[in-house]
Amino acid sequence: MELGDRIFEAEVGAGVQALTDWMVSPQGNLCVCPLTLKLQGALKTPSSSVLLSPHTLAKQLNKHPELSPHEYHAVFIALASGETYLDGAFRVVIIYELDRWYKVVLKATAARDEVFLVSLFRMDEKTLKKVRRLPQI
Repeated sequence: MELGDRIFEAEVGAGVQALTDWMVSPQGNLCVCPLTLKLQGALKTPSSSVLLSPHTLAKQLNKHPELSPHEYHAVFIALASGETYLDGAFRVVIIYELDRWYKVVLKATAARDEVFLVSLFRMDEKTLKKVRRLPQI
């Protein structure tokens, strides 16, 4: 195992625990992962972080209770290796496959100073085909 892999593995582990702790009692926005330069450019934002708000967490837990903290933390992997699509001026859709296909939606604020994770869910083939019709970044 390379040093970079060990550092990544350690960061992912620590990130999952921090995310799990925050999910129990969310206070303020949580930085889920860094925002790539490619996505900063697509969203025209100086923000370097992807945030998750308590409001979005509540919505996600209600609509997608099957998702684990590990799946939320995998957004880090999605940003680095997923297929990215533009969905309007302020939204980016990222799809990626681990053991199944996932869809992540990021949205920049109107001022473009922050970027939030607004949706994460497991996809079926129909949704996958629909996303792939969007303009790819």
